[in-house]
Amino acid sequence: MNYKEILLNKLLPFHAKRIPDNSFGGVFASLDKDGNVNSTDKNIWGEARALFAYSSACNEYGVKEEYFEICESIFEFLRKCTMEGGKLPFVVSRDGAAKTVKDNLHSECYAALGCACFYKLTKRDEVKEAAMLFFDRSMQLYDKMCAGEGYGSMDRFAVHSLVHYASSFMRECDSKYDAYFKKSVENMMDSGYFRDDLDLLLDYKTKVGEAPEGVANICIPGDSFVAAWVLMSENMSEPDSKEALFAKKILDTATKFRQNDRFGLVPLTYQIDNPESSGEYKFWPQWEALVAYSLAEKLFSEKKYAEYAEETKAALEKYLMNEGETEFYCDLDENANVIGNGIHGDLFHIPRALLMLDGI
Repeated sequence: MNYKEILLNKLLPFHAKRIPDNSFGGVFASLDKDGNVNSTDKNIWGEARALFAYSSACNEYGVKEEYFEICESIFEFLRKCTMEGGKLPFVVSRDGAAKTVKDNLHSECYAALGCACFYKLTKRDEVKEAAMLFFDRSMQLYDKMCAGEGYGSMDRFAVHSLVHYASSFMRECDSKYDAYFKKSVENMMDSGYFRDDLDLLLDYKTKVGEAPEGVANICIPGDSFVAAWVLMSENMSEPDSKEALFAKKILDTATKFRQNDRFGLVPLTYQIDNPESSGEYKFWPQWEALVAYSLAEKLFSEKKYAEYAEETKAALEKYLMNEGETEFYCDLDENANVIGNGIHGDLFHIPRALLMLDGI
């Protein structure tokens, strides 16, 4: 699998031909199985993730004018959608009018991430200022969450992981964001998400000895793989560091989900009180697993990780890759059959994985 070729010659060109909204700016995020736009509503996540993908590709491989224009259009669209104090809607109409507004740091945090990548490309003050505005807004919510002052419904492991990843880019805008880089990794490691007695990384934190109930009953294996590779990538020269060893622990824990799966895929969720249940498969955990195993083999020099990487790649190619132009499916049912109309997923998990894998 040639990761650079897939990214530059298939995935990014496929979207670049279909998603730009030349009338109102920004991009469309919802395509049907034939690659046609099937909704003109725009999720701010989708805008920000596309900005991340095309900015990152330009930063890594050189500026392509078509991709730079997409980034510029998204950036201006995000500014048009911005509300007082840097707040962003969750969903907007085609022209940017707010349709769904709620306190959810994901819109602002992803927007900050995308703008930080675009700032690295442009070095323009207005882009840096927008990134900081969005990130400061999202960190207001994050601080409340961490202090137990509301926003408790979003007190999830994945939120800390997102903040950690975004702050790694935001540090290039201002060194003050290193505090959130450190705070988020401390929260990932020491806040009760990993249960040694259950040998699981939970979506919501719980106390040792207590049976998780309700929403806390869920483990999301894909989040374990994401956290594992993020922590490993930051400690590639220190395999015995606390962070690297924690990454190894959650990676080995998550591996059992793929090993126990009859297709060799990573299931989207695992219900602790119903371990035999099997839900749908999504594209993104497979890519995150491939990155994690590839980094682990390099960091820990253990043969098993290279074998896991090859097995994961084989399963991904068998069930989620299409030989045609669309090249990736998004969703599989419990029998690994393609379902739904989705192709490619979004412009975040796959581009990020391909960029990482090309550099390993």
